[in-house]
This record gives sequence, structure tokens and C-alpha cells, in this order.
Amino acid sequence: MIRILANEQLAVIASYLPSTSRASFAVALSATSSSSGELSGVFGDELDFTNIPELSDDVLRGVLLSIDAKNELKTLRLEGCSQIIGHGLEPLRESTMLERLDLPRLGHVLSIDIVIPLIVSMRNQCMKLLRNLRFPEEWASRDARNDQAFREELERINQILPGEEDRICFQCYNFCDDGDDWAAQCNNCGMTLCDGGSGSCGDFKWCERCGSCYCSVCAQLDDVDAAVCCGGDHCHDYCSACAAESCVECDDCVKSHGPKLFAKIKEKSAEIIALTNESEEKAAEIVALTNENEKLRKEIEELRKRKRDD
Repeated sequence: MIRILANEQLAVIASYLPSTSRASFAVALSATSSSSGELSGVFGDELDFTNIPELSDDVLRGVLLSIDAKNELKTLRLEGCSQIIGHGLEPLRESTMLERLDLPRLGHVLSIDIVIPLIVSMRNQCMKLLRNLRFPEEWASRDARNDQAFREELERINQILPGEEDRICFQCYNFCDDGDDWAAQCNNCGMTLCDGGSGSCGDFKWCERCGSCYCSVCAQLDDVDAAVCCGGDHCHDYCSACAAESCVECDDCVKSHGPKLFAKIKEKSAEIIALTNESEEKAAEIVALTNENEKLRKEIEELRKRKRDD
């Protein structure tokens, strides 16, 4: 009986309902909808499914199709929807309208591989969505540093983001877009971490000369040549190699780099000695070949002389 009402009349009814009841109304109407966009304009630009934990991907997809969500919906709230995997959001792919997407807080079945690429597909909107996006607890509780599979998933996401500086931090999972918050990748462990603005998960050590970049964890490793600065008037953040060439005005800085510099000098000295020995061996070979060549030349001259005499 309700399907004989025009969309304008349904919109008036929906406007009197609380947000969560309006979402239930949308589920009921979409079940009788036979074509995409049939309920366009009925529910405005916001849907709140927070209090419908049993919402499935199939039902969500049906609702989004029936209201033409790709072109009309600005806000979608799914915090309490624990059964959502992600493919129900497919009607939002390449949306030019969506500004806010609240994912399920408990995302034990929600697929990061489905959700994030879908958000990235929205191009003009994806930056705004990622800035406001908060990972479900199950995602945020994973340790990307020690979970290689999860780290690879996050890296794939960063690789498909449109801007070179647009990144998701592997520790706090905030989105960084080279504005107030920005991120960098550690040269040693490969972790992409935020390092500015509202937080600094990486607390990177940067060399101002060569650009080497190490997170606070890797910077403590003995085999990592992280930048050091003593804070002197003539000091800069330099790694050992660059300090040896550039930071000669600051005695304290040279001292702080001393052990690593000594090790590098010892290593280079050994290489020079090896090359010198090799050069001496080559030189001896050249002398021997030269002598042999001279001997052969004399023999040839002797043969020519005998031939002329005969």
C-alpha cells in the first residue's frame, strides 16, 4: 500500500522519523524497490545505520542502489553494523558526493582490501573521507611493524593513492596528505609513519645532506647510520658519512659521530689496501708482459737479421 505514495510524500514521512528509524524505513522500502534510484530524494543526504547491527552487505547494497547514493548521499554511518564485509558499499564507487563514512567500530569481518580501494575510487572525495576515517578496532590493533601481511596491505593502499605525498600511517592509521600532517618511509624497516602536525609516530632522524631517513626504532640500531645533531651553532643533522665531509666546524658533532666514523674509516682503509695490493699485482703482471714482449721483439729482430745475412 505504501508503494503507491510518491517519493515526495515518502520524503515527508521520512523527515518526521529519527535518524535510526529513517534508516529502518529505508531498508523496508528498498526491499520493495525494483529499479536503481527508485527512492531518489526520499532520505536526503544522510543515512544512519548505527543501531542496526544485523545489517548485511546485500541489504545495504539494495538501499544504496535504490536511493542513488552515488549521486546523493553525503554521510553514511555504520558504526554498529558488525556484519558488514564491505561489498555492500559498492554502489558508492566513484561517488562525487560522499563526505563522511563511519565504519563499524568492531570490524572483525570488514575487509580493508575492499573498503579502502573503494574510497580511493571516489577521487575528488577520497582525501576528505580518509582524513575523517577511523579504522575499526580490529584493524588498529594489528601491529604493522611485526605483521608483514598487514604492512603489505597498507603499502598497497598507499601505492594507489593519487598524490605522491598522500599516505596512511602504519602505526596510528591516520591519513596524511602533506598538509598539517605528513608521513615518510623509513629507509631501514620500510614503515610509513606520520612525522608532523598532530602527531609523530616516526620521530624520524633525517640527514639534511643526503636525505637518509630512519624512524626512532631503527635509529637506535648499531648498524644504522642515523643523523645526529649536538645542537651546536654550526651543527646540522648529518649521518656519519655526511658529517665526515660537511660537519667539520663542530667538535662536539664530530665526537658524537666518532665511533661510527672510525669504523667507516677502518672499512675504507681495508678496501684501499686491498685495491692497492691488487694494483701492485696488476702492475707486476704488466711488467712481466712488457718484458716478455721485449724479449719477443728482440727474437724477431734477430730472425730478420739472420734472414738478411743469408
